[in-house]
Amino acid sequence: MEKGARVEIVSGPTGRDVVGTVFWIGDDRFNEGTKRLGVQGDDGETYWVSGDNVEASEAAIPEPQGPQPQRGDRVAWRQREEEGEGEVFWTGENKHGPGLRLGIKCDDGETRWFDARAVTLLSNDGPTPGAANGRDPRPPAKSWSGEEPPF
Repeated sequence: MEKGARVEIVSGPTGRDVVGTVFWIGDDRFNEGTKRLGVQGDDGETYWVSGDNVEASEAAIPEPQGPQPQRGDRVAWRQREEEGEGEVFWTGENKHGPGLRLGIKCDDGETRWFDARAVTLLSNDGPTPGAANGRDPRPPAKSWSGEEPPF
């Protein structure tokens, strides 16, 4: 099994019947001599599974459905048993597999990171008002020299 491999979770406590892409491989601390895998499911969820619980899959990576969220858009999200809404403040390439990754400032004040497949677009307002060419209108953050604490 290698990073980037397509797999189906066939057994275990979570993710059964989910197809996804392996993005992490390491030793399984629960089963000596077995590998543990991080799988980015095609449903947008992240699954941590024993290598014994997956099989190779020939399933193609699904294409995005509908418009993709952009900065300033309102989205609804669900992650395990939690759900909420918020505004997209960052978009970029997903480093855990194919697709788009989103930074969302949630209505509860928390910042969360999601695969775009794990959110539902509520409004497509585009970039934050006042943003020129999609750039953040706020001044850049000051850098820290390391001589004094940044607070």
